[in-house]
Amino acid sequence: MKKEYICRYNTEGYEIEKLDINGCDGFFVKYKDENILVWDNGDYVLELYGTLDKNELVELAKNVKAQEIEK
Repeated sequence: MKKEYICRYNTEGYEIEKLDINGCDGFFVKYKDENILVWDNGDYVLELYGTLDKNELVELAKNVKAQEIEK
């Protein structure tokens, strides 16, 4: 699934900051009215976005526990 997943983010004119989220690669972009934090936890590509600042998004991300949904 990850091999087919292509994510695109408008970063033109914005600074991208690389981050480590629980040992996983991620990045943060501050837009005009909201921010986005994206990271790959090894199984999924996860995103958090909104009007929270970088530190708040990072704290949320560090506490995210992805679980597989049983069908």
